[in-house]
Amino acid sequence: RDLRMSRGLGDVYKRQKWYNIDIKIALYEIKLSIQANMIQKIKERRYMEENKKYVYLFQEGNAKMKDILGGKGANLAEMTNLGLPIPQGFTISAECCNKYYEDGEKISEDIISQIEKALGKLEEMSGKKFGDVQKPLLVSVRSGARVSMPGMMDTILNLGINDETVKTLAAKNRRFAYDSYRRFIQMYSDVVKGIPNSVYEKAIDTKKMQRGLACLLYTSDAADD
Repeated sequence: RDLRMSRGLGDVYKRQKWYNIDIKIALYEIKLSIQANMIQKIKERRYMEENKKYVYLFQEGNAKMKDILGGKGANLAEMTNLGLPIPQGFTISAECCNKYYEDGEKISEDIISQIEKALGKLEEMSGKKFGDVQKPLLVSVRSGARVSMPGMMDTILNLGINDETVKTLAAKNRRFAYDSYRRFIQMYSDVVKGIPNSVYEKAIDTKKMQRGLACLLYTSDAADD
């Protein structure tokens, strides 16, 4: 009887041992499954971040995308969808603002790449090229939000005009070309560099007084100044 009990206890011990091994294997498999799911989610998140769309051509949006494109961008997209003859362009999504601060106040390479790609599409549609001397493409930069509010960035007009492209424009209308260049310099200085418009207005007023003119901009030789 003692022998049979000993054998029985041995069998129980063996079964218990294998049971514990099975539990360890099951736990290990669960751990591997959890790790695999985490790795998959990380890969999916990276893929989404790398392929996330931050820049939308007007034709890629609609009126329902105000949270992404802002009110102005969504309305321009909707007008494009309706076939209205508006100048084409693209909208940098509001999500870029959050990413800008998340990345330490830097514009990420993927956003820059998408902007350059959208600009290339705009060049194809307009038949002009940004920075080109012969057919310069000028664009306006406007801020937007889902709901308009005070303190938003002012508009910058004529981005793309410079010392070379202005000469091409001046061949058709000298006063208009240099007045446009003057507008760009003032707007860019004010919005981007924080230089107040008053600095330039004083310089213009001084030049007008020196030449005895009531309005410098509307004289035939004003562009020379």
